[in-house]
Amino acid sequence: MAFDRILVPLDGSALGEQALGHAMRIARAFESRVLLLRVLDAPPASAQRIPETLDWRLRALQAQRYLDALTERLAESGLDAESHLAEGRAAERILEFIHEKNIDLVVFSAYGWGGVTHFPFGGTVQKVIAAADTSFAVVRPDPIAQVGLPTNGYRKVLVPLDGSQRAEWAMGLAASLVMPEHGKLLVLHVIAAPDMPRRQPFTQEESDLRNKLIACNRRAAESYLADVVARFRSRIDIQSRLEVSSNVIETIQTLAEGEDVDLIALAARGATPAGATRQGSTSHALLAGCDRPMLVLQENQRSAFRARDEVAVHTKAGRAFASP
Repeated sequence: MAFDRILVPLDGSALGEQALGHAMRIARAFESRVLLLRVLDAPPASAQRIPETLDWRLRALQAQRYLDALTERLAESGLDAESHLAEGRAAERILEFIHEKNIDLVVFSAYGWGGVTHFPFGGTVQKVIAAADTSFAVVRPDPIAQVGLPTNGYRKVLVPLDGSQRAEWAMGLAASLVMPEHGKLLVLHVIAAPDMPRRQPFTQEESDLRNKLIACNRRAAESYLADVVARFRSRIDIQSRLEVSSNVIETIQTLAEGEDVDLIALAARGATPAGATRQGSTSHALLAGCDRPMLVLQENQRSAFRARDEVAVHTKAGRAFASP
């Protein structure tokens, strides 16, 4: 199970480059190839098919040098990297590139040249997330941060669990991203407190019934978390949290901030039934309101990873059979 190809779209800004550190961490964990993409605006309609103006050639040359310098930097750190320069509308070209190059993961900075705004992310990121069916990571950049070479893995990763196999798959992948030493995987299960909008408060009987349901769900959740932790304890430092809340999103955000996690990793839909949208309500709400870097894993990637694992197993078995 791995990300073979990781795409980092860049616009030449310092904010955009802050996605590189996260791409490098993930690439090291899975021995991935990192592809850097810079999309230049197409020439004005009046200049179509006449891009050889001095201004255009200078822009293209500067952009290529920029990409080459970053590619060299990644190569010096031991990563397999390549750069690509494209022309056109950024979101459209990124989506085409994802398809053409069989990209497994896209790592974005939430903002670029336009700077940090009151919107969750910039327009290009929003368009790509809405249209692509590839797993992605969104980084909330720090305007004054310096982009340096990251350590191997993350110090602390939070994985919200909802009891679904999708969520547990995300947890297994997240475990590979935690630092080999001094790293921690934190898993959270939130029991949604039953509620119903009404003018009158609950009666005593209704309150007792509500509390019984919460207690029942708590017992089941405790058993579930104990089983999950037991399966991973031999591999990694793992801790679990169980919370009862009427606001699941706020609880996840509060814990992420309180624990100062470096990354939140979750399945795009979790227990949400497959439907028209690519993100479920939890992942969508966290993307819009959480200030922590997020890794969102798409269901189709899960199937692809399984297929790759099966091919690898059959290949190894075939080699072993062929050995004298």
